[in-house]
Amino acid sequence: MAPTNSETNPSLLPPLGYLSIALMCSVTLSSPAGAAGPGPRIIDEVLVTARKQSETLQEVPVAIQALSREDLDRFNTTQFSELADLANQVEIIPNPASNGGSFTIRGYGAVGSDAGAENGVSVNIDGIQTARGHISRLAFFDLEAVEILKGPQALYFGKDSPGGVIALKSALPTDEFTSRVSLGYETVADEYILEAMVSGPLTDTLGARLAYRGTRMDGWLKNNARFIANSNGEVIPGDPFDLPGASGVPGAEDVDSFRLTLDWNPTDQFRAIGRLLWVQLESEGFMTGESANCATGESRVQVAGFPPPGFIVDPFDDCEINGRVTGSRIPTEVAQAWSHDVGDGDMYGKLDTILASVELHWDFAWGNLTSVTGYYDYDFDWFEQSPWNSLAQLICACPEEQTQWTQELRFSTAFDGPFNFRFGAFYEDFERSRIGSVNIASFGFDPITGFSNHLSTDQ
Repeated sequence: MAPTNSETNPSLLPPLGYLSIALMCSVTLSSPAGAAGPGPRIIDEVLVTARKQSETLQEVPVAIQALSREDLDRFNTTQFSELADLANQVEIIPNPASNGGSFTIRGYGAVGSDAGAENGVSVNIDGIQTARGHISRLAFFDLEAVEILKGPQALYFGKDSPGGVIALKSALPTDEFTSRVSLGYETVADEYILEAMVSGPLTDTLGARLAYRGTRMDGWLKNNARFIANSNGEVIPGDPFDLPGASGVPGAEDVDSFRLTLDWNPTDQFRAIGRLLWVQLESEGFMTGESANCATGESRVQVAGFPPPGFIVDPFDDCEINGRVTGSRIPTEVAQAWSHDVGDGDMYGKLDTILASVELHWDFAWGNLTSVTGYYDYDFDWFEQSPWNSLAQLICACPEEQTQWTQELRFSTAFDGPFNFRFGAFYEDFERSRIGSVNIASFGFDPITGFSNHLSTDQ
């Protein structure tokens, strides 16, 4: 189903308070003297690599949706999760905790809340296969094409992908010098966007392309949490004591992304392509949900072991969808006693990623050989409460690290007869370490110990 145009359907327009206006300015410089004038539009053949070779879309016996660079630019697709708006039966839900997100194609995938589960839909970036959801937070920029293959896709992509594969192909260096700069601003989240690219030949046989995308976003939610002092240092039932105050702005984040591509083609029989992607993300919190339609008309936080009625009312949450949340930092003494280093107790999220690949291609009269070596490393650190409230009741520190090496070899024959053969092998080695620490009921002044009451469990 084609995307709906809100201009023709007034009921789909957002409330005035959430109306977003994006301002974009771009400059492109290239060496050709001019471009061809207007004329009839010609639909080019769509080439895909679903079977690890360049074929037209009609030749591939696979249920596939292909998006070109023009398609991505036309709909201003700048985030991985936005692919779900363009592709049929695709759902992409980033998740800061657990396995990093949930991807489904035709309803098949994996639960994003299970830290030990791989996604049933894998993501392939320039030949590097991964099924971890944190890949969805990589900057989505400077791409040549996107291919969405319905599952299962274990044969050509090595790693088991029963739900399918989302394959991203970054742009290659151009034959002539080209550069581009784009500036953008989004009003609701107060986000500044800068994209830049420079590409061209370094020698007769070596081309290079360097692309950058950076965003600075202040967030689209306002945090209403405020500090409330204890009542004379005593625990009084029903008193929202010892609230340490607001913890930043949920959704505010800074992202820097660089991609370097080298293309070396010294002979007609050999070609080498090297790619390096580096992404760094820092956030004041990934959780962006709001409490709404509370049954009692007020936001209540259940407290285990608390005197009847067994809950505390959040004094700053209005239970309405109005762009306002309550997210509190945890008390300083609780942060200092934590088993992990969580600083001063403010909520935060960090992601550092390196993705590198080297493709080697040899062409012979009777066949071709391809080698793809990949390296994927990420360091994810997340410290946040869920759900957000002024009481900082349920806190999770979930650091995770992974280092992955992959090696793929493919050999295809090129005989003149009716039969040809393809052989392949795939190897993967990864090491993942994950520590989950949950803190429950990190509030309430204890007059005996002088600390806030809290119960913590480490996993």
